[in-house]
Amino acid sequence: MAVKPINLQVSTESLNQGEQAICQEIAAQLYPQKIFTFGQARHLANLSVWEFQEFLGQKQISRHYDEEDLAQDIATIQSPKGSDSQPIWALSLIRKIGI
Repeated sequence: MAVKPINLQVSTESLNQGEQAICQEIAAQLYPQKIFTFGQARHLANLSVWEFQEFLGQKQISRHYDEEDLAQDIATIQSPKGSDSQPIWALSLIRKIGI
């Protein structure tokens, strides 16, 4: 498997703001290129699902959502760590629709 190079640009402003700003900027570049899934990008950005959706909107980045994203979201909701941060209704909905 050949390794494809990618170019990332980090603004001076993000560099001055610290690690989280840098990670958010990188996530904002990797997600639209489909290098990272939504879940991977939001974890890198250290944001909740809702915060990352808002972040993408502020950056005018369209959301893409595929089966892999769905599988990761389900795994997050079903994990002990994820269930603490996810609304209970989301887990109920997942169970109700049989995913």
